[in-house]
Amino acid sequence: VYESLGDIYYDYKQYLMSQFTNGFEEFHGNRDFYHLVKNVARNLVKENTNSISQNEKNYFIKKGIERNFAGLVFESTKETSLKRIKKYYRYFDDNVEIEDKYDVKDILGQNIEDLKSRYLLVISKSSISEFLLKTILKEKNKEYIYYKGSPFKEDLKSEDYILKILNKIKVNMEEEKVLIFNNLESVYPFLYDLFNQNFIEVGKKNYAKITFGYRDNIYSLVNDKFRCIVIIDDDKIRKEEPSFLNRFEKHMISFEN
Repeated sequence: VYESLGDIYYDYKQYLMSQFTNGFEEFHGNRDFYHLVKNVARNLVKENTNSISQNEKNYFIKKGIERNFAGLVFESTKETSLKRIKKYYRYFDDNVEIEDKYDVKDILGQNIEDLKSRYLLVISKSSISEFLLKTILKEKNKEYIYYKGSPFKEDLKSEDYILKILNKIKVNMEEEKVLIFNNLESVYPFLYDLFNQNFIEVGKKNYAKITFGYRDNIYSLVNDKFRCIVIIDDDKIRKEEPSFLNRFEKHMISFEN
């Protein structure tokens, strides 16, 4: 199984490098592959690998691909990343559906409930993303807080503004909540350890380093059931660093899907 996944990922990465330059060929990278393997392995262990059928294994692989390799459309062909990588997967499973049948709402819900998964990055092609996310969270009885960045350039450059937002985030990540971030690019660099889920465990509790402003680092408690979601407009995604994008499970929301 894992050797096949490695072959699929290698072929897909070769295609990415043929389509993009300037770093965007790393939109999907080694972290996405690692979490694909991790996702598949967890399901195989859960179902008992020795007694599981090949069709069931293929199902888990397909679902793992949908969780970790979505979110991208190739401009030259208008083909989605999922459709492309499923073509490579079809070499190993003739029954895989090449058409991009992809229930975004279901996949987002799976991530929100999966406390062992990465946090979400939602690429928005329309205003529907905010409404859809809030609908899913309400259906799952999740308490959420929505943070939208200031439209004023002076705020985005202000350390006081950044500190104010970080203090609010620090308080809420200590509770069983879902935080939705939108247009907070000036704040994200100070939350990299949180986004990485690079926690330090003390007394069976997790702590994440938060860089407060440009001076101090503190370790803040992270509730075991805390989740966060970053929304980025489709027309801004190319401006994001690949190292930032790779931290998240990525999905695109549009009227089409």
